[in-house]
Amino acid sequence: MKRSGCASSSAPEELFERARLAGSQAIARGYAEVATATVPVPDPGDASRTLDVWYEVAFEKSVVDETELASELRYALALDKTVSAEKRR
Repeated sequence: MKRSGCASSSAPEELFERARLAGSQAIARGYAEVATATVPVPDPGDASRTLDVWYEVAFEKSVVDETELASELRYALALDKTVSAEKRR
């Protein structure tokens, strides 16, 4: 979830919750939330300036063999990795 795509009054926890909501179908498939991260995006021309901040939620799932691994990789790679403007509404 990118802060610049939200109302400036959005609190970090609200942005993490939106990111979690985007991953909710993965939870239904057996994935678990393992980490959150706040990732600043610095201005390449002025490192003292932050252009944006990403609010990330990471999920993982253990697999038993290479066949299941291949299936889960296909699934994970097909998921949206960001929340689009349409999904925020």
